[in-house]
Amino acid sequence: RFANTADAMWGYRGVYRGQRWEWAGKWAARVDDVLSWLPARLTAALLLLTAGGRGLRLAGALRQEAVKTPSPNSGWPMAAMALVLGVTLRKPLIYGLNPDGREAQAADTGRAVAYAEKPLLALMAVATLAIKNEASMRCATSKLQTRARILETGLNAAQARKSPASDSTRTVSPASAPPRAMADSKIQG
Repeated sequence: RFANTADAMWGYRGVYRGQRWEWAGKWAARVDDVLSWLPARLTAALLLLTAGGRGLRLAGALRQEAVKTPSPNSGWPMAAMALVLGVTLRKPLIYGLNPDGREAQAADTGRAVAYAEKPLLALMAVATLAIKNEASMRCATSKLQTRARILETGLNAAQARKSPASDSTRTVSPASAPPRAMADSKIQG
């Protein structure tokens, strides 16, 4: 959102407070183009997929229509919607998407909203599954880590039992012995 907003805020020609800011708008526009590249194409693909068989039949014409706009990204979802609705979308003297379509009517707005809801709901379902999968993976990882700690503790205990330091034949020097052992050694000595 920042790159998109910065493009609109900073991209004007002329001088503002003694500075030329057009370069900032161009930088923001390029960043916005890069960040929007994949989402624009995914949106277009989802619009066609959720339109069913008709959308799949129209997929071949998508690229041809999408590249008609000056923006590298905005044409993709606009072309997909124009194709699915069967309407032509135009910006006079700039581009015309789906020129074989009929003129858009006010009723097409409701149909466009209905088509746009489908990919949104599909994305929400995918996101929900991804979140649930992530949560189950974290739970499984936590269980594996707990089991690994238990095994490690068991191995450490087994090694401690086998180590010579735990051998009962070991002699205790008075310097390293606990106070009780020192008292016993004085009595015996």
